[in-house]
Amino acid sequence: MSKAEIARRWAHFLPQSVAVAIVRGMEARLASTNKRFRYVKPIKDLERTAAEAWADGIDVMLWGHFHDGWAMRDGDRLAMIVPGWLETRTSVQVQPDGGWFLVDTTLERTRSNVGDG
Repeated sequence: MSKAEIARRWAHFLPQSVAVAIVRGMEARLASTNKRFRYVKPIKDLERTAAEAWADGIDVMLWGHFHDGWAMRDGDRLAMIVPGWLETRTSVQVQPDGGWFLVDTTLERTRSNVGDG
């Protein structure tokens, strides 16, 4: 219901059935919001924005706040949606040579649909 500490503490005192009902209701309401970006990525917009940035001399474009990843390359240039950490528990580790790969919470390389790094 809230990220505030007081709300979290208060929630511990709720009966389980009440807490479950509140969470289910909130999830149902949230599921109907932002469907446009949650379920269908605006790939054409991302590709256009990346191409414009690359034309301006920017080599790496990173986006966040999507629920899963995506990547596109053009030579040494990269455009990428970094996967949502809360959903995937993955991070992007960038190497000194510009290469990258996804890592899990133990910093071990992980497989993903984001691209091959």
